[in-house]
Amino acid sequence: SLVQEAKTDLMIYKPDTILQEIQSFMTLYPGDIVMTGTPKGVGTYEPGDRFEAVLLDGDRELLNQTWIVNSD
Repeated sequence: SLVQEAKTDLMIYKPDTILQEIQSFMTLYPGDIVMTGTPKGVGTYEPGDRFEAVLLDGDRELLNQTWIVNSD
């Protein structure tokens, strides 16, 4: 079931700012996933939980990525 849905306008630090900061001290590669945390009260995630990220430009889908939390 859906636990959280949000848009980047709710973020304190926007994605470009976050990526610039990360890239100041490490290299990001295609396919890397940057997880920034969640708003207060959303909860935690457990091994086996499924995440789906969809990146849109207006109505045009640029990216649709799904991943499963592993137990490592």
